[in-house]
Amino acid sequence: MAKQAKKVASTQAAPAVAPEAPATQAPAPEQAAPATQAPAKMVRYAARNWGSDWVVTTLVNNPKRPGSKSHARWAACHGPAGSTQTVAQYVKAVGNATLANADLRWGMAPQRGFYRIDPPQAAAQEA
Repeated sequence: MAKQAKKVASTQAAPAVAPEAPATQAPAPEQAAPATQAPAKMVRYAARNWGSDWVVTTLVNNPKRPGSKSHARWAACHGPAGSTQTVAQYVKAVGNATLANADLRWGMAPQRGFYRIDPPQAAAQEA
């Protein structure tokens, strides 16, 4: 009973704060909120737009968790950062074209950046 009396007394003793008046002016046209846009979709896979003679350049060392199947596959198919091979060589190393292309598309997505694939003439010019 005493607790309830203290609680009531403390809520009544609080000073009253006058609420702020809402703004009645409309924002100027240059301050208007931008139109609502749908958020950009996160790219899960890069587009597959390469040929078998295109060059795969590894940009990072093995990023996969040691002991995982992906780590072993990466070690068998990629060299250290900066190494290159053709898409056909990569597919042959993986042994499965579907899995190889899925790995390439996954690793090329912008948020990962494990490697890049260039046309043969662009890769020759960089070397």
